Amino acid sequence: MSFSPIGIFALITSVVAACAPDSRTVPTDPDPAVRAVVAASSTCSNQLGNQIAAEQRALFSGATLKTAQSLWQPVTRGCKNAIDQAREDMLAYVRFTITSARGGNVLGATPAQSVVQHWNLVYQYVGYAEPGLPAMVLSDSGSARVILKSEAVASGTEFGIQGRAAMTFYAQAATADQRGHLFTIRPAIAGCLSTNLVEAGPCYEIAASPALSAAMNPVAKVGVCQLHNLSYGNSPALGHQESSAVPATVLAGPTVYPSAAFCDSPAELTPPQFGFSGLLRRFVSATAQIFVVQPAYAAHGGLGGVTEGLSPFGAVDLRVFEARFADVAIGTSPQEGLIPSPDIGSWTKVEVASPGSILVQQSLGNLTTKPVVLSQGGGNCGPACGGLDLWGTINSSASGVEATTGRYEVTWRSLQNGPTLKSAPFVLRDNAGREIARLVYVQKSSKNLLIFNGDTLQTTDGGGSPVQLGWVRNVAQTFTITVDLDTQKTWLKVDNTSFTATEGKPFVDIAAANLSSIRAEFVGIDSGIMGWDDIRVVRLANGN
Repeated sequence: MSFSPIGIFALITSVVAACAPDSRTVPTDPDPAVRAVVAASSTCSNQLGNQIAAEQRALFSGATLKTAQSLWQPVTRGCKNAIDQAREDMLAYVRFTITSARGGNVLGATPAQSVVQHWNLVYQYVGYAEPGLPAMVLSDSGSARVILKSEAVASGTEFGIQGRAAMTFYAQAATADQRGHLFTIRPAIAGCLSTNLVEAGPCYEIAASPALSAAMNPVAKVGVCQLHNLSYGNSPALGHQESSAVPATVLAGPTVYPSAAFCDSPAELTPPQFGFSGLLRRFVSATAQIFVVQPAYAAHGGLGGVTEGLSPFGAVDLRVFEARFADVAIGTSPQEGLIPSPDIGSWTKVEVASPGSILVQQSLGNLTTKPVVLSQGGGNCGPACGGLDLWGTINSSASGVEATTGRYEVTWRSLQNGPTLKSAPFVLRDNAGREIARLVYVQKSSKNLLIFNGDTLQTTDGGGSPVQLGWVRNVAQTFTITVDLDTQKTWLKVDNTSFTATEGKPFVDIAAANLSSIRAEFVGIDSGIMGWDDIRVVRLANGN
């Protein structure tokens, strides 16, 4: 394939134009004509009305000014005797100012800044709190949409920043806030979510003015346009900061919102930059990298969820630990420290006492994808058994930020290769070493058993009689432990089978305050030859 110089120049020009900052000037200082006006605080006061009239003359001229004055008249007429309708009329006026600002029909050097400051005054006039919004909401990087009470529909009204973030608002029930509102969406500062999960892209602040007086019913849909890494298997979801006092939550589905048409992302782009956890850091890299062959990234619409309230939203990666040993050389041990990308987390203890070993093998039993093999090597050795410790610590957005709330799912595959063993425990602990849950391979009276938090696993036969569930030599099983940090309870599944005795089991140590590590703790006892692979810890979305 060849490219003509003209074709290459055209491509570079189009890319640079697409990636350039918004061409619209977003002012940061108020227009002097408006800045000189000092707002009064009295609802419906003549003084405040006169100040608004003066601002209108500074903001608009000609036919635009006449329209502004005409739209404002119902507000002044109804303010003292029909305040609810006056507030709706005020919002209709605000919508006109939005249209005027975006249409270039506002006077002054900084029209957007002047308009959002004008909103503070008109909100005061009808007894509402000032929105206090930045000029960005009137730029191409933001969104401002008025929905009056009479305009809210059951099918929903969608608005947003094209290609970045969106919201769908529905007509509200009598138990919710049915007033009209000005809804705004704007980029928030980086790191806007207080969470142990690593943020996987930009955050957006979604607000309502006036503020919602009750939870939305029905709930709204919100979402951000998020590129998915097709090669690395990260698990993006939408995070939501309900308040600064509590960690961010993860919204329940739908998982694809906004639509692919709204997000309007090409199927293949230069990949974003990856940081500590191999996650998406920005949407498009520098144009100098455009012609480098890179993995494909696809929009798949967006990352969305449903919410009762408004606050910062942003993409987070649900994965906090993953180890598959695919990139570890056969015959070598995992190394302490960060686990190489595309996996995530760290090994904080890899310790072997002779004659044991912790080595990656091509296969063990029916684990055929390079498992790590922990071999105690000493047989029935009693106190002389060598210790085997392989401790994985989950990833966090910052040092010292722990997983303290929400539900997490811990999964792995393992099998026992040795003909005999005493005990091989896998343990979940918090950052102080306090025990959350323990799954143990044991052999008692020639029976191969599995014990979870002290209970021997059992199922029932065809006649309903209990039958102990154990392990079979060289046959891998998939274990899933769900950890609820809010209720301090755990649930276990083996090969997707649940057990009544393991449902809602309290933490082994009720003082355990977070989920920090998953460990193979084969110390001081014959643990046989254990294969371990596909170890993964993920945060579950709310409602799961």
